[in-house]
Amino acid sequence: MHSFDFQLDVFRNNPEYTRRALDAMLRALTTINVAYLELNPNTPMVYEAYRRGLVRYQTEEPGDERWMDIPTALQAKRIDCEDIACWRAAEVNVRYRIQAVPFFTCRTLDNGMLLCHIKVRYPNGREEDPSRVLGMK
Repeated sequence: MHSFDFQLDVFRNNPEYTRRALDAMLRALTTINVAYLELNPNTPMVYEAYRRGLVRYQTEEPGDERWMDIPTALQAKRIDCEDIACWRAAEVNVRYRIQAVPFFTCRTLDNGMLLCHIKVRYPNGREEDPSRVLGMK
């Protein structure tokens, strides 16, 4: 496995830059997952992987984000919101041919830190929060 380390100046003073950077990274991880699923059609769907104990929901420490593609998440046996949402969006695109996309919402905490959460949006506007389904509190 190779590790790629993106060091980005997001979540500080430029909300538009943060929005654009997060959007680009979510689209990239989803595209990577689409490629993986197209080449590995027997990969379990994310909810199935959770039910079978292949992955579990686990939050990361603030400021220490590790975005994982599907095979890396399966190897690590853990996923958090961006991993789950990008996996789910990819499988909906590949298996159901529905153009679902990951998207994020953010809020500022009392300490000034920006906290973002990733979900999936369908073309009809419906939103799905796979992290909540898999145990996020």
